[in-house]
Amino acid sequence: MRELLAAPEPPTAVFAANVLAAVGALSAAHDMGVRVPDDVSLVGLHDVFVADFLQPRLTVVKLPLFELGARAVTLLLSQLNNDPARHESITAPAPVMVLRQSSTPPPSH
Repeated sequence: MRELLAAPEPPTAVFAANVLAAVGALSAAHDMGVRVPDDVSLVGLHDVFVADFLQPRLTVVKLPLFELGARAVTLLLSQLNNDPARHESITAPAPVMVLRQSSTPPPSH
């Protein structure tokens, strides 16, 4: 994050691979005097409770982990009951953007 923000043309938005990485990015921005979201928007992947307690509160892309886990357990229990193994395609619910305070629309030029 420090390298990105120190670039001659720093980004207007950063997507962190997880909330822990977003915490580090938020800290680096703060240390460098970069304001989130005024100078750079920050979005993390997955929604964990800490995202709602950061300052600013972290915008996230929430993954449907509960639904995916429930489907995996159902398939596993089916195999443990000696049901024939099946190959199937599972379509997961779409991720959801949870808008909080760390993101804003891009500046207009």
